[in-house]
Amino acid sequence: MKQNLPEFQLVIGGQLVAGDAMALVINPATEEPVAQCSRASPRQLEDAVAAAWAAFPGWSATPIAERSAAMIAAAEKIEAHAEEIGALLTAEQGKSLPVAVQEAQTLA
Repeated sequence: MKQNLPEFQLVIGGQLVAGDAMALVINPATEEPVAQCSRASPRQLEDAVAAAWAAFPGWSATPIAERSAAMIAAAEKIEAHAEEIGALLTAEQGKSLPVAVQEAQTLA
């Protein structure tokens, strides 16, 4: 893989995990690589699904007010970093920065 590119890992069970393979992320507007990301194997996919199911009982037992507060906090983080997220979306997808920032803000 190309050197000096940001590398993104998988999150499985709350832990960063290297994938069994790596893939280049290509900016479609420039056709230049902008990052490397982990690709999950079928086993890693199974592990991620199992981890999600294992986390579900604890999350569903958490009082709604706490779950709501956690989701609001996540939305606030996304909104606070909408410009950065927009720049990543632009590099990954080739869309214009204003559209990408608006997408991040809408997500929040």
